[in-house]
Amino acid sequence: MGAVVKAHKETDAERLIVMIGAEIDYEVERESLAQQRKGIWQKALLAAIVKKHCAVSNEWIAKRLVMGS
Repeated sequence: MGAVVKAHKETDAERLIVMIGAEIDYEVERESLAQQRKGIWQKALLAAIVKKHCAVSNEWIAKRLVMGS
């Protein structure tokens, strides 16, 4: 049961990243994110919104947004 809940939370977080990325006209594919600075404001904004609205770990957010660990 735990793995299913974790996957659901990560799926919700992924959807939110894609939605907010589109709203702010920011490319959220991992390849594009890897080319951006770790602390760029768009990444910080996405991280803050995901942290507030989704139950995923800081580690997951950092890896997904290529922000370091």
